[in-house]
Amino acid sequence: MPLAKHPSRKRLHISLVAIPEVTLSTLTGIYDVFQAFCLLGTIDPEVPQESPFEVEIVSPIFGVLNTASGLPITTHRQLHEVKRTHIIIVPSLLLERAEWKCGRYPE
Repeated sequence: MPLAKHPSRKRLHISLVAIPEVTLSTLTGIYDVFQAFCLLGTIDPEVPQESPFEVEIVSPIFGVLNTASGLPITTHRQLHEVKRTHIIIVPSLLLERAEWKCGRYPE
């Protein structure tokens, strides 16, 4: 079955926010979903082979960030470098005593 051609359109920028309290499984799961188009498009001709999304993991810290479980991830850029984004997603957080402290990340 031939793959459908989809008109080229501008991609939506998605910022996945990573801070030390982020749960790695939620962060990477969301990232995988948005990045799956290139593979899914080879299975279903109705799915575009090029993702309509540009996904970046952004953080106050550039480079390696240890997540809530202690497993490290590599961020794509720092928060202050993002000049424009269409969607901001803050994945699940694991907080001590389930309390968020205002001002913890002033960025």
